[in-house]
Amino acid sequence: MRIVMKRKVLLIISLFLSLAGLTAIFFLKPDVSPQSLQLSGTVKYVSEKEKVTFISFVPDNMTVVSFEKLDIEPGKHTLTGRLQQYKGRVEFIVESYD
Repeated sequence: MRIVMKRKVLLIISLFLSLAGLTAIFFLKPDVSPQSLQLSGTVKYVSEKEKVTFISFVPDNMTVVSFEKLDIEPGKHTLTGRLQQYKGRVEFIVESYD
């Protein structure tokens, strides 16, 4: 009888913690994609401001930025980076290029 009660209490606690964890994951999603992506296309121009580099990249119509100084020239490139949400929009944060 005593072992059965301990199992029920343990099961209830486990269920509660599982539901709390799933709820936390749903509401606390990361702002940065954990997966590294590659975009291939043409760099039209590069604009450097203080600590951020903005890149006009075609054909993808999204904001492409880098927080590191990039010596990238206009032309065809493959950019490697991650997606990030900023002010309700999705940006591509460049980590490297070739």
